[in-house]
Amino acid sequence: MSQPAKVENTKESVAAAVAAKWEQEAPKAEVKQEVPAETKLDKSGLENYINEISANLEAGKYANKTDASVAVLKAELESARATLVSAKTQDELNAAYNKLVTTVNSKLVNKPVEKKEAPAVDTTQSQPTVGKKQKIQKKI
Repeated sequence: MSQPAKVENTKESVAAAVAAKWEQEAPKAEVKQEVPAETKLDKSGLENYINEISANLEAGKYANKTDASVAVLKAELESARATLVSAKTQDELNAAYNKLVTTVNSKLVNKPVEKKEAPAVDTTQSQPTVGKKQKIQKKI
């Protein structure tokens, strides 16, 4: 019996074999990557968040925020609504959602709180103190 000839595996021969195998499988991979023309976008997350913020605005939840920051929120809300209608990709929806979350979490500014001065406590019991000597009690 004769033994099969021993094949020497060099880097070049292995690389050529792998490249040849990939070329044969490449068309199959491309077929799998084709995306249907009409993909279903998941709009529920953005839609729910838009509804939640709209409800909060109507309920006056942002009454303690500055008018300017609430105006920014309303502008972002309208932008998110427009994106909800016109988005062609899931990335557009995700970006609009993330931008809206960022606006709510970091761009809303609280109105400054007016500090009320506490009335000074009267320690003199409404008696005049000007010109009177201080009474010092001695310890026994």
